[in-house]
Amino acid sequence: MTPFTAGLGIATDSWALGLLPKESRGRFAGVLNLGNAVGTSLGALLTGRIGTMFGLLWIFLVVGVILWVAIPFFLRVPEVFKPAERASEVILRGN
Repeated sequence: MTPFTAGLGIATDSWALGLLPKESRGRFAGVLNLGNAVGTSLGALLTGRIGTMFGLLWIFLVVGVILWVAIPFFLRVPEVFKPAERASEVILRGN
């Protein structure tokens, strides 16, 4: 399963970058890579400590808290892919 799990991240990242305008792909890839690295390392450290102290079921609480804390960060990242504009282009070309 590990090769499939690793390949899934690479495939979805590549697909997401293909949807973005060429001038913003590098910035998006940087944010994506930094977010994955920081999230993985902090998540492993925090959940390892919490799992050792309180039991393995508590790691799910830590993951939920991390997700809620991440929301304000992602609200600050500017949106570069606007699906509504792309959808209107597809409709116009279809007519």
